[in-house]
Amino acid sequence: MKNLISVIITTYNRRMMLETAIKSVISQKNVELELIIIDDNSTDDTVSMVEHLQFPSQVSLVFIKNKKNYGLLYNHSVGFKRTNGDFVIFMDDDDYYTDKNFFKRAINKLNEDESLSFVASNVEIKHEKDGRITQSPLNISGFITKESYLSNFQFKYSKPLSTFPAVFRKSKLLEAGFENMKAMNDSSIYMRSLLAGNAFIFLENIGIYRLHGDNRSCDNGSYFLQNLQEKCRILEEGKHIIRRPKHWWYNQFTLTYKYYASAKHRIKDEKEIIDWGLEHNGGSILLRWYLRFRKYRLSSC
Repeated sequence: MKNLISVIITTYNRRMMLETAIKSVISQKNVELELIIIDDNSTDDTVSMVEHLQFPSQVSLVFIKNKKNYGLLYNHSVGFKRTNGDFVIFMDDDDYYTDKNFFKRAINKLNEDESLSFVASNVEIKHEKDGRITQSPLNISGFITKESYLSNFQFKYSKPLSTFPAVFRKSKLLEAGFENMKAMNDSSIYMRSLLAGNAFIFLENIGIYRLHGDNRSCDNGSYFLQNLQEKCRILEEGKHIIRRPKHWWYNQFTLTYKYYASAKHRIKDEKEIIDWGLEHNGGSILLRWYLRFRKYRLSSC
């Protein structure tokens, strides 16, 4: 539906944070909204809270309660299939908006330029432990081509914090193969969308990204391996866009690997990731050297 924004919120046992997130969405001005909430089998009173909220007439609600915990990939896929809007937002239950005009401003920009896959903006970080607000501004702004952004993603050009400060064009996500993704995190969603279109970045802070002890991440080796495999697929599908693909693959692989290795994990899982990387090195001699060194270090532990 033209100019309708479908907002997908995945949630699990965060009733109070979810309520704040929902209220920030339905407070957006001068836009038609479809709110799709996927409850991943919460055991708190999430359902009751949603049932008692008052939704304005311009907001349609779809609430899905899973019978068991399925995880982010499943929930995003189910939510996306239920969307009716021309535009889509992927939101976590612990984030919220502070700029009530962001949605409208993003739609206007997307309607001005059909080449855009998404419009994004900056957010502030709230440290829940002590209430501090800090900044993590993007180092790019305005129009940026898919070739430039994707080729330099996360090593020259930063990415938005989470996906909630971005409004995606649904047709571009479909064109980019979103429905065939085998793993989903913020980076892979942004990179895949760039396979099909350009980006536009606003400088304004439009929301709050909460940093707390319960921020959802996964230290499971299979999770990180799946994300590396998704990045590998993006590389294969984007070779006509990505400049210096061997260099790109080295940067993307090591970025994910270092994040995984810095957390508590099983050595067995790390070895599996290294072996997969050696087999799928993308022709990068530098990556082969790096992984062989890491494997040697592990074997000597």
